Amino acid sequence: RFLEHKGILDILNAVSTSARVVIAGSGPLEPEIQRIIQDRGLTHATIIRSPDNEALADLYRNAKIFACPSHAKEGVLTTMLEAAASGCAIVTSRGSGMTDVAQDGVNSLLVNPGDVQELATSFETLLSDTPMRQTYAERFQDEVRTRWSWKRKGQELESIYQDIITH
Repeated sequence: RFLEHKGILDILNAVSTSARVVIAGSGPLEPEIQRIIQDRGLTHATIIRSPDNEALADLYRNAKIFACPSHAKEGVLTTMLEAAASGCAIVTSRGSGMTDVAQDGVNSLLVNPGDVQELATSFETLLSDTPMRQTYAERFQDEVRTRWSWKRKGQELESIYQDIITH
């Protein structure tokens, strides 16, 4: 959803004017998003409103980077896990729930919430250093596969219920 605390405006202000940017979703910030796209001359920016699951999977598969630089405390985003599972390098923010799985310099890059310059530097770093980007993407993909699969989460939930039943 296009909400200010999600950091979407930061993304648009951080990307290179020559970058291909795809924004998927909808929400109240859409007029502001379109204004920034026009004002910055982001000619390769596309908004895809409410993509279905197949289209979303294609977007993830074709992306090099997935950014979710939230300003507010959020839980781990399903979209971030989906993007990581699809092989995207991840840029997210410190102090958000995403840091439960995102580790700066290990499987992702973390930025301070609202720091557009740091976000821009992270994008430049990952786009210019293909081996780093691929390493982070592979590590995060492995993390999702081992710790965040539906099977694993189902087993964890079953264990919680078993504990409740036996105590």
